[in-house]
Formats: sequence, C-alpha cells, structure tokens
Amino acid sequence: MPRAKAPKKEHPIKDLLSYFDQGFRARFGKPAPIVPGKDAKKAKELLEVYALADLRRWIDAFFESFDQFIRNSTYGFGVFASCVGKLIAAESPGVALKPKTLRTLQGIYGD
Repeated sequence: MPRAKAPKKEHPIKDLLSYFDQGFRARFGKPAPIVPGKDAKKAKELLEVYALADLRRWIDAFFESFDQFIRNSTYGFGVFASCVGKLIAAESPGVALKPKTLRTLQGIYGD
C-alpha cells in the first residue's frame, strides 16, 4: 500500500519573510536585504502577537507608504517591525492624530 504524504508543514516565519521579500521586489526590483537570524527573530516576535494576515496587510501598507521616516529608511524588515504601531494606528478609526500625521497616513490609505 502506498504511503500517504505527510501534510505540508506550516512555516509562518518563512512565509512572513517571503511575503516581505515579494513586496520589496515589487517596489525595488531586487531581493530584500533579509538578515536571516535577526529578521527571523523579529518575525517570530511579531507573529506571537499579530496574525499573519494582519502582518501581510501592514507590509503592503509599508511599501506603499508616503511616511517620511519610512521613505528615508532602508525599507528593511527591522524598519517594518519598528513601524507596525504606526501602521496599526493608520487603519484604526477615531485615533486622534496631529493634522500633519493624519495627512501622511492618508497618503498610505487614501482619504
């Protein structure tokens, strides 16, 4: 009797970093400068708190952002990890923001 294939193992850390790399390639046409140990640790920490689907949505927003800090950065995974709070705030209704910050965040998501 043929042996059944084992179910495909989920690798959420690898999936998250791969999705980030896809976004980086779409934006810059080159592979993301992922530092395996360092960025995998950050990915693991983020996945302990947030769902993969949410992180993917925030990665999309990160690469589309008009935020000056992000635009002046290296667009590395560490920068993304440090901006998660800003990306969460941008999609949260009723957040009291300074007008300049609100304009910046509207640039990410539209009016």
